[in-house]
Amino acid sequence: MARSFLKSFVATTALSIAVTLSALAAAPTLDRKTPIEIKEGKGCFSANLTAGTLQACDVTLTQGPNTRITADHAAAKDLADDNNGEWELTDKVHIVFDDAVLDADSATVTFANDRLQKIHVKGTPSRFSHQIKDSARRNQGRAATIDYDARTDLLRLSGNTWYSNGSNNVEVETAAYSYNLNDSSISDTDQVKATIDRKTPIEIKEGKGCFGANLTAGTLTACDVTLTQGPNTRITAEHAAAKGLADDNNGEWKLTGKVHVEFDNAILDADSATAIFADDRLQKIHVKGTPSRFSHQLKDSARRNHGRAATIDYDAQTALLRLSGDTWYSNDSNNVEVKTPAYTYNLNDSIVSASDQVNVNIQPNKRVPPPRTPDRATSQ
Repeated sequence: MARSFLKSFVATTALSIAVTLSALAAAPTLDRKTPIEIKEGKGCFSANLTAGTLQACDVTLTQGPNTRITADHAAAKDLADDNNGEWELTDKVHIVFDDAVLDADSATVTFANDRLQKIHVKGTPSRFSHQIKDSARRNQGRAATIDYDARTDLLRLSGNTWYSNGSNNVEVETAAYSYNLNDSSISDTDQVKATIDRKTPIEIKEGKGCFGANLTAGTLTACDVTLTQGPNTRITAEHAAAKGLADDNNGEWKLTGKVHVEFDNAILDADSATAIFADDRLQKIHVKGTPSRFSHQLKDSARRNHGRAATIDYDAQTALLRLSGDTWYSNDSNNVEVKTPAYTYNLNDSIVSASDQVNVNIQPNKRVPPPRTPDRATSQ
Protein backbone atom coordinates (compact mmCIF):
# COMPACT_ATOMS: atom_id res chain seq x y z
CA MET A 1 0.00 0.00 0.00
CA ALA A 2 1.11 3.60 -0.55
CA ARG A 3 1.86 5.86 2.45
CA SER A 4 2.55 9.61 2.96
CA PHE A 5 4.44 11.71 5.49
CA LEU A 6 4.05 15.49 5.46
CA LYS A 7 7.06 17.58 6.30
CA SER A 8 4.93 19.67 8.67
CA PHE A 9 4.32 16.51 10.67
CA VAL A 10 8.07 16.11 11.12
CA ALA A 11 8.43 19.74 12.18
CA THR A 12 5.69 19.70 14.81
CA THR A 13 6.22 16.34 16.46
CA ALA A 14 8.82 15.85 19.17
CA LEU A 15 8.14 12.18 19.66
CA SER A 16 9.73 9.18 18.03
CA ILE A 17 7.12 7.40 15.99
CA ALA A 18 6.91 3.97 14.48
CA VAL A 19 4.19 3.47 11.95
CA THR A 20 3.16 0.24 10.38
CA LEU A 21 2.11 0.08 6.79
CA SER A 22 -1.47 -0.80 7.62
CA ALA A 23 -1.93 2.35 9.69
CA LEU A 24 -1.25 4.81 6.87
CA ALA A 25 -3.19 5.75 3.76
CA ALA A 26 -0.87 7.82 1.51
CA ALA A 27 2.69 7.39 0.10
CA PRO A 28 5.61 8.74 2.19
CA THR A 29 6.95 11.90 0.51
CA LEU A 30 10.06 13.70 1.73
CA ASP A 31 10.30 17.39 0.83
CA ARG A 32 7.91 18.90 -1.66
CA LYS A 33 10.48 20.74 -3.82
CA THR A 34 11.75 17.62 -5.60
CA PRO A 35 9.98 14.90 -3.65
CA ILE A 36 11.36 11.46 -2.99
CA GLU A 37 8.41 9.12 -3.06
CA ILE A 38 8.56 5.82 -1.20
CA LYS A 39 6.43 2.77 -1.90
CA GLU A 40 6.71 -0.29 0.31
CA GLY A 41 4.95 -3.56 -0.29
CA LYS A 42 5.70 -6.17 2.38
CA GLY A 43 4.51 -4.57 5.60
CA CYS A 44 7.82 -4.04 7.45
CA PHE A 45 7.72 -0.25 7.24
CA SER A 46 8.82 1.71 10.32
CA ALA A 47 10.16 5.23 10.85
CA ASN A 48 11.44 7.59 13.53
CA LEU A 49 11.19 10.86 11.68
CA THR A 50 12.37 12.89 14.66
CA ALA A 51 15.63 10.94 14.48
CA GLY A 52 15.45 10.94 10.68
CA THR A 53 15.46 7.15 10.28
CA LEU A 54 13.30 4.82 8.22
CA GLN A 55 13.17 1.12 7.32
CA ALA A 56 11.18 -0.59 4.60
CA CYS A 57 10.89 -3.82 2.61
CA ASP A 58 10.19 -4.38 -1.08
CA VAL A 59 10.80 -0.66 -1.52
CA THR A 60 10.64 1.69 -4.51
CA LEU A 61 12.12 5.20 -4.30
CA THR A 62 11.39 7.72 -7.05
CA GLN A 63 12.53 11.32 -7.44
CA GLY A 64 11.22 13.15 -10.46
CA PRO A 65 10.80 11.37 -13.80
CA ASN A 66 14.39 10.13 -14.14
CA THR A 67 15.41 8.57 -10.81
CA ARG A 68 13.99 5.27 -9.62
CA ILE A 69 15.45 2.81 -7.09
CA THR A 70 14.11 -0.60 -6.06
CA ALA A 71 15.43 -3.08 -3.47
CA ASP A 72 14.23 -5.86 -1.21
CA HIS A 73 15.30 -3.96 1.93
CA ALA A 74 16.04 -0.30 2.72
CA ALA A 75 17.27 1.55 5.81
CA ALA A 76 17.59 5.34 5.78
CA LYS A 77 19.25 7.77 8.19
CA ASP A 78 19.73 11.54 8.46
CA LEU A 79 16.46 12.25 6.64
CA ALA A 80 15.93 16.00 6.52
CA ASP A 81 14.85 18.93 4.35
CA ASP A 82 16.17 19.29 0.80
CA ASN A 83 15.81 15.53 0.46
CA ASN A 84 18.96 14.96 2.50
CA GLY A 85 19.47 11.38 3.59
CA GLU A 86 21.56 8.25 3.23
CA TRP A 87 19.94 4.98 2.19
CA GLU A 88 21.39 1.50 2.70
CA LEU A 89 19.80 -0.89 0.20
CA THR A 90 20.22 -4.66 0.05
CA ASP A 91 19.15 -7.50 -2.23
CA LYS A 92 18.13 -7.08 -5.88
CA VAL A 93 19.14 -3.43 -5.96
CA HIS A 94 18.12 -1.72 -9.22
CA ILE A 95 18.89 1.98 -9.78
CA VAL A 96 17.82 4.06 -12.78
CA PHE A 97 19.16 7.62 -13.22
CA ASP A 98 20.47 9.89 -16.01
CA ASP A 99 19.88 7.24 -18.72
CA ALA A 100 22.01 4.82 -16.69
CA VAL A 101 21.09 1.61 -14.88
CA LEU A 102 22.91 -0.05 -11.97
CA ASP A 103 22.17 -3.57 -10.71
CA ALA A 104 23.86 -4.86 -7.56
CA ASP A 105 23.58 -6.90 -4.38
CA SER A 106 23.81 -3.85 -2.11
CA ALA A 107 24.08 -0.08 -2.37
CA THR A 108 24.59 3.10 -0.37
CA VAL A 109 22.72 6.04 -1.90
CA THR A 110 23.07 9.66 -0.76
CA PHE A 111 20.50 12.36 -1.54
CA ALA A 112 21.23 16.06 -0.86
CA ASN A 113 20.07 19.42 -2.17
CA ASP A 114 17.10 17.95 -3.97
CA ARG A 115 18.97 15.39 -6.02
CA LEU A 116 20.80 12.09 -6.03
CA GLN A 117 24.43 12.90 -5.16
CA LYS A 118 26.37 9.67 -4.66
CA ILE A 119 25.96 5.93 -5.15
CA HIS A 120 28.20 3.08 -4.02
CA VAL A 121 27.17 -0.41 -5.09
CA LYS A 122 28.65 -3.87 -4.52
CA GLY A 123 27.92 -7.13 -6.29
CA THR A 124 29.24 -10.38 -7.70
CA PRO A 125 29.35 -8.62 -10.00
CA SER A 126 27.72 -5.19 -10.01
CA ARG A 127 26.58 -4.12 -13.47
CA PHE A 128 25.87 -0.88 -15.28
CA SER A 129 24.44 0.08 -18.62
CA HIS A 130 24.09 3.52 -20.22
CA GLN A 131 21.83 4.57 -23.07
CA ILE A 132 23.80 6.42 -25.76
CA LYS A 133 22.19 9.63 -26.96
CA ASP A 134 20.63 9.40 -30.42
CA SER A 135 21.42 5.69 -30.61
CA ALA A 136 19.78 2.36 -29.85
CA ARG A 137 23.04 1.12 -28.27
CA ARG A 138 23.75 0.81 -24.56
CA ASN A 139 27.30 0.75 -23.25
CA GLN A 140 27.74 -1.87 -20.53
CA GLY A 141 30.16 -2.66 -17.72
CA ARG A 142 30.60 -4.79 -14.64
CA ALA A 143 32.83 -4.75 -11.56
CA ALA A 144 32.98 -5.73 -7.91
CA THR A 145 32.13 -2.14 -6.92
CA ILE A 146 30.75 0.86 -8.80
CA ASP A 147 30.75 4.43 -7.49
CA TYR A 148 28.82 7.38 -8.92
CA ASP A 149 29.46 11.06 -8.16
CA ALA A 150 26.91 13.59 -9.46
CA ARG A 151 29.46 16.44 -9.32
CA THR A 152 31.58 14.82 -12.02
CA ASP A 153 28.97 12.55 -13.64
CA LEU A 154 31.55 9.76 -13.45
CA LEU A 155 31.08 6.08 -12.69
CA ARG A 156 34.18 4.47 -11.15
CA LEU A 157 34.35 0.69 -11.57
CA SER A 158 36.86 -1.29 -9.52
CA GLY A 159 37.74 -4.96 -9.15
CA ASN A 160 37.52 -7.55 -11.92
CA THR A 161 36.09 -5.00 -14.33
CA TRP A 162 34.80 -5.41 -17.87
CA TYR A 163 33.39 -2.95 -20.42
CA SER A 164 31.67 -3.27 -23.80
CA ASN A 165 30.48 -0.55 -26.15
CA GLY A 166 27.21 -2.34 -26.76
CA SER A 167 27.82 -3.35 -30.36
CA ASN A 168 29.96 -6.32 -29.32
CA ASN A 169 32.98 -5.03 -31.24
CA VAL A 170 34.92 -3.42 -28.37
CA GLU A 171 35.66 -4.94 -24.97
CA VAL A 172 37.94 -3.59 -22.23
CA GLU A 173 39.36 -5.47 -19.25
CA THR A 174 41.31 -3.66 -16.51
CA ALA A 175 41.62 -3.46 -12.74
CA ALA A 176 39.62 -0.21 -12.61
CA TYR A 177 38.24 2.45 -14.94
CA SER A 178 36.04 5.53 -15.00
CA TYR A 179 33.05 6.01 -17.30
CA ASN A 180 31.78 9.50 -18.11
CA LEU A 181 28.00 9.71 -18.39
CA ASN A 182 28.24 13.01 -20.29
CA ASP A 183 30.27 11.85 -23.29
CA SER A 184 30.37 8.03 -22.81
CA SER A 185 34.17 8.07 -22.63
CA ILE A 186 36.23 5.74 -20.44
CA SER A 187 39.55 6.45 -18.74
CA ASP A 188 41.87 4.39 -16.63
CA THR A 189 44.82 4.41 -14.27
CA ASP A 190 45.75 0.73 -14.46
CA GLN A 191 46.94 -1.72 -17.09
CA VAL A 192 44.35 -2.23 -19.80
CA LYS A 193 43.50 -5.05 -22.16
CA ALA A 194 41.05 -4.05 -24.88
CA THR A 195 39.62 -6.19 -27.67
CA ILE A 196 38.22 -4.64 -30.84
CA ASP A 197 35.83 -6.79 -32.89
CA ARG A 198 35.37 -10.48 -32.18
CA LYS A 199 35.82 -11.70 -35.76
CA THR A 200 39.56 -11.00 -36.01
CA PRO A 201 40.10 -9.13 -32.76
CA ILE A 202 42.60 -6.35 -32.23
CA GLU A 203 43.76 -6.71 -28.64
CA ILE A 204 45.17 -3.69 -26.83
CA LYS A 205 47.38 -3.86 -23.77
CA GLU A 206 48.30 -0.62 -22.03
CA GLY A 207 50.72 -0.41 -19.13
CA LYS A 208 51.24 3.16 -17.90
CA GLY A 209 47.78 4.27 -16.89
CA CYS A 210 46.98 6.98 -19.47
CA PHE A 211 44.23 4.97 -21.17
CA GLY A 212 41.20 6.94 -22.33
CA ALA A 213 38.48 6.20 -24.83
CA ASN A 214 35.25 7.56 -26.22
CA LEU A 215 34.05 4.50 -28.06
CA THR A 216 30.82 6.22 -29.07
CA ALA A 217 32.95 8.75 -30.97
CA GLY A 218 35.39 6.00 -32.00
CA THR A 219 38.49 7.49 -30.32
CA LEU A 220 41.07 6.01 -27.97
CA THR A 221 44.40 7.05 -26.40
CA ALA A 222 46.93 4.88 -24.57
CA CYS A 223 50.54 4.75 -23.36
CA ASP A 224 53.06 1.91 -23.41
CA VAL A 225 50.70 0.14 -25.77
CA THR A 226 50.73 -3.24 -27.52
CA LEU A 227 48.28 -4.00 -30.34
CA THR A 228 47.91 -7.55 -31.59
CA GLN A 229 45.68 -8.98 -34.28
CA GLY A 230 45.84 -12.70 -34.82
CA PRO A 231 49.16 -14.55 -34.56
CA ASN A 232 51.09 -12.46 -37.11
CA THR A 233 50.41 -8.78 -36.40
CA ARG A 234 51.90 -7.03 -33.38
CA ILE A 235 52.53 -3.31 -32.81
CA THR A 236 54.16 -1.64 -29.82
CA ALA A 237 54.70 2.06 -29.09
CA GLU A 238 55.09 4.46 -26.20
CA HIS A 239 52.00 6.44 -27.21
CA ALA A 240 48.94 5.67 -29.33
CA ALA A 241 45.90 7.67 -30.45
CA ALA A 242 43.15 6.08 -32.54
CA LYS A 243 40.18 7.50 -34.42
CA GLY A 244 37.45 6.08 -36.60
CA LEU A 245 37.17 2.90 -34.51
CA ALA A 246 34.24 0.88 -35.77
CA ASP A 247 33.09 -2.60 -36.73
CA ASP A 248 35.34 -4.82 -38.85
CA ASN A 249 38.34 -3.41 -36.94
CA ASN A 250 38.21 -0.16 -38.93
CA GLY A 251 40.38 2.56 -37.43
CA GLU A 252 43.44 4.77 -37.85
CA TRP A 253 46.19 4.65 -35.24
CA LYS A 254 48.81 7.36 -34.70
CA LEU A 255 51.80 5.84 -32.89
CA THR A 256 54.84 7.64 -31.48
CA GLY A 257 57.94 6.69 -29.52
CA LYS A 258 59.87 3.45 -30.15
CA VAL A 259 57.38 2.16 -32.71
CA HIS A 260 57.83 -1.55 -33.52
CA VAL A 261 55.58 -3.24 -36.10
CA GLU A 262 55.54 -6.96 -36.96
CA PHE A 263 53.44 -8.33 -39.85
CA ASP A 264 53.75 -10.87 -42.68
CA ASN A 265 57.27 -11.94 -41.59
CA ALA A 266 58.38 -8.30 -41.77
CA ILE A 267 59.47 -5.88 -39.04
CA LEU A 268 59.39 -2.08 -39.08
CA ASP A 269 61.11 0.09 -36.45
CA ALA A 270 60.55 3.86 -36.45
CA ASP A 271 60.03 7.02 -34.42
CA SER A 272 56.39 7.40 -35.48
CA ALA A 273 53.79 5.59 -37.53
CA THR A 274 50.26 5.74 -38.89
CA ALA A 275 48.57 2.33 -39.10
CA ILE A 276 45.20 1.76 -40.76
CA PHE A 277 43.04 -1.28 -40.03
CA ALA A 278 40.00 -2.16 -42.16
CA ASP A 279 38.02 -5.26 -43.07
CA ASP A 280 39.59 -7.31 -40.28
CA ARG A 281 43.23 -6.73 -41.17
CA LEU A 282 46.11 -4.27 -41.25
CA GLN A 283 45.81 -2.39 -44.56
CA LYS A 284 48.39 0.41 -44.61
CA ILE A 285 51.35 1.65 -42.62
CA HIS A 286 53.35 4.86 -42.95
CA VAL A 287 56.42 5.18 -40.70
CA LYS A 288 59.01 7.92 -40.18
CA GLY A 289 62.37 7.78 -38.48
CA THR A 290 66.00 8.87 -38.44
CA PRO A 291 66.11 6.39 -39.96
CA SER A 292 63.17 4.01 -40.18
CA ARG A 293 64.25 0.39 -40.60
CA PHE A 294 62.75 -2.77 -41.98
CA SER A 295 63.74 -6.43 -42.06
CA HIS A 296 62.06 -9.35 -43.79
CA GLN A 297 62.39 -13.04 -43.07
CA LEU A 298 62.95 -15.00 -46.27
CA LYS A 299 60.94 -18.17 -46.81
CA ASP A 300 62.86 -21.41 -46.24
CA SER A 301 65.95 -19.48 -45.20
CA ALA A 302 67.62 -18.18 -42.06
CA ARG A 303 68.44 -14.90 -43.80
CA ARG A 304 66.63 -11.59 -43.34
CA ASN A 305 66.80 -8.79 -45.87
CA HIS A 306 67.28 -5.33 -44.35
CA GLY A 307 66.58 -1.76 -45.36
CA ARG A 308 66.39 1.75 -43.99
CA ALA A 309 64.96 5.09 -45.12
CA ALA A 310 63.49 8.34 -43.85
CA THR A 311 59.98 7.02 -44.57
CA ILE A 312 58.57 3.57 -45.29
CA ASP A 313 55.07 2.89 -46.61
CA TYR A 314 53.29 -0.47 -46.71
CA ASP A 315 50.20 -1.36 -48.74
CA ALA A 316 48.54 -4.72 -48.00
CA GLN A 317 46.84 -4.82 -51.42
CA THR A 318 50.18 -4.98 -53.21
CA ALA A 319 52.35 -6.40 -50.38
CA LEU A 320 54.88 -3.68 -51.25
CA LEU A 321 57.13 -1.60 -49.02
CA ARG A 322 58.07 1.80 -50.47
CA LEU A 323 61.25 3.30 -48.94
CA SER A 324 62.06 6.96 -49.59
CA GLY A 325 64.81 9.35 -48.49
CA ASP A 326 68.41 8.36 -47.77
CA THR A 327 67.63 4.70 -48.43
CA TRP A 328 69.81 1.64 -48.03
CA TYR A 329 69.26 -2.08 -48.64
CA SER A 330 71.18 -5.25 -47.84
CA ASN A 331 70.43 -8.88 -48.60
CA ASP A 332 71.84 -9.92 -45.18
CA SER A 333 74.68 -11.97 -46.62
CA ASN A 334 76.80 -8.78 -46.57
CA ASN A 335 77.68 -9.15 -50.22
CA VAL A 336 74.97 -6.94 -51.81
CA GLU A 337 74.15 -3.36 -50.80
CA VAL A 338 71.87 -0.93 -52.65
CA LYS A 339 71.71 2.84 -52.21
CA THR A 340 69.13 4.93 -54.08
CA PRO A 341 66.76 7.87 -53.35
CA ALA A 342 63.81 5.47 -53.25
CA TYR A 343 63.02 1.84 -53.89
CA THR A 344 60.22 -0.71 -53.58
CA TYR A 345 60.53 -4.05 -51.82
CA ASN A 346 58.08 -6.86 -52.56
CA LEU A 347 57.23 -8.98 -49.52
CA ASN A 348 55.95 -11.81 -51.71
CA ASP A 349 59.14 -12.47 -53.70
CA SER A 350 61.76 -10.26 -51.92
CA ILE A 351 62.47 -8.36 -55.16
CA VAL A 352 63.86 -4.82 -55.00
CA SER A 353 62.95 -2.34 -57.74
CA ALA A 354 63.81 1.33 -58.23
CA SER A 355 63.07 4.04 -60.77
CA ASP A 356 65.89 6.36 -59.69
CA GLN A 357 69.65 6.16 -59.95
CA VAL A 358 70.93 3.10 -58.12
CA ASN A 359 74.32 2.40 -56.60
CA VAL A 360 74.85 -1.33 -56.10
CA ASN A 361 77.86 -2.66 -54.23
CA ILE A 362 78.53 -6.38 -54.61
CA GLN A 363 81.20 -7.76 -52.30
CA PRO A 364 82.91 -11.08 -53.00
CA ASN A 365 82.27 -13.83 -50.52
CA LYS A 366 85.31 -13.57 -48.25
CA ARG A 367 84.51 -16.50 -46.05
CA VAL A 368 87.46 -18.95 -45.84
CA PRO A 369 86.41 -22.58 -46.29
CA PRO A 370 87.31 -24.96 -43.48
CA PRO A 371 90.51 -27.01 -44.01
CA ARG A 372 90.06 -30.31 -45.76
CA THR A 373 90.81 -33.36 -43.66
CA PRO A 374 93.68 -35.26 -45.35
CA ASP A 375 93.09 -38.73 -46.68
CA ARG A 376 95.03 -40.95 -44.30
CA ALA A 377 95.40 -43.66 -46.96
CA THR A 378 97.35 -41.37 -49.33
CA SER A 379 99.04 -39.04 -46.85
CA GLN A 380 102.07 -41.32 -46.30
